Amino acid sequence: DALIDVIGREEAEAFLDAMPPAYTAAFDPRIAAYHRRLLLAGRLALEWSEGPDGRYECTVVAPDRTGLLAMVAGVLALAGFDIQAAAGDSHRDGMALEVFTGVDRFGRLSDLPGREWVHRALEDALTGAFALDERLRERADRYRRPTAPGGDDVEVLVDLEASDFATVVEVHASDEVGL
Repeated sequence: DALIDVIGREEAEAFLDAMPPAYTAAFDPRIAAYHRRLLLAGRLALEWSEGPDGRYECTVVAPDRTGLLAMVAGVLALAGFDIQAAAGDSHRDGMALEVFTGVDRFGRLSDLPGREWVHRALEDALTGAFALDERLRERADRYRRPTAPGGDDVEVLVDLEASDFATVVEVHASDEVGL
């Protein structure tokens, strides 16, 4: 009902019908109305906001494709953005909405040049003009920390019962570039 108050009944119903059921529980109606505008534009969009706790939220809208979440996460990692949470939703018109929350470890993303770099790198990664895998490997080799015994263990948990509408995936591993 709150989204109806913001954008009207027909628009709200059409938008929510095009999104997965879990989407409605995840976002405030005003944020959902903003996401709707970004999705309906039908082109790449990258938006940043800073929370009161100093963490950043990066919202990405792009044509949906296999591996998009990983691609965006890789570009953000190269920019020094430590992702603490990520959510991805697909709109039935072929666009994806991804929201990443995290910390700007090196202070590169608080100003326009850093954010523009992320936008250009993501555009290039989407077209294949940016060697993302190679750049991530180089960065990981440069910044790899020695691991403690058992530190290379990775545990992936898929919880199908945590939500009626979404799949919850937990990854437990030692932190490294691009994780």
